[in-house]
This record gives sequence, C-alpha cells and structure tokens, in this order.
Amino acid sequence: LALTLEEYEEWGDPRDKEQLQRMLGYCPFESMTANASRERADSAADSGQPAVLIQASLGDPRVPAWALLKWVMKARGLRGRSNSMGSSSIHLLMSSQDHVGSEEQIANAYAFLLKTIPQRC
Repeated sequence: LALTLEEYEEWGDPRDKEQLQRMLGYCPFESMTANASRERADSAADSGQPAVLIQASLGDPRVPAWALLKWVMKARGLRGRSNSMGSSSIHLLMSSQDHVGSEEQIANAYAFLLKTIPQRC
C-alpha cells in the first residue's frame, strides 16, 4: 500500500492490524475470491458474470498498468477464461496515454458496449 502519512487519517494506518484488515476489505484485488465469484454466477440469470472492459494506460502516473494486469489475471483465474465476447469475458485494452485517456479509448469503450449489450430492437 503506497500511502503517505497524510492519507492514514482518510484510509487507515496499514501498520495497525485492524485497520489493515478493513483496508483490504475495500481493495478490489484483495476482496476478489472464488466463493464470491461463484455466488454471483449462481445468482445471475445467464452464465454468470458480465463482460468486463479494462482500459489501462502505460503512461498513467496514478494507476500503474501492472496493477490492472494483476487484477485481470486474478479475475480470469477465478471466473474462467472466455475468448468470445460472451458474458464471462474480460477484455484488456492497453494504450500509451495518461490517466485521462484518448478519443481512441472512448471509441473502444463504445465498440465494446455495442458488441456486448444485447440488441432489443
């Protein structure tokens, strides 16, 4: 956890075991479990979980690309891999932009939505 002393008041002090456990509870990587993945899949109407689009930028100073790659690999391992645009697929798009992104990322997000949302017309 890359917290500064000023952030301890907002997020908690990771040196305190109780506060560390609370912090890990809202960490997107640490809170993923196989049981939670299965419970969501069992309660969903279709094959389980929605398709997910992850957009990472190599030049992002706030969210390092390795953190997103680590999350994607764990998520794929928990839910199983899908090569199609099916309901359980996870798609990772990398770019060289910064944190804000680019028009290309926005276009990719729209294309992903059009491909994965069922057409009801």
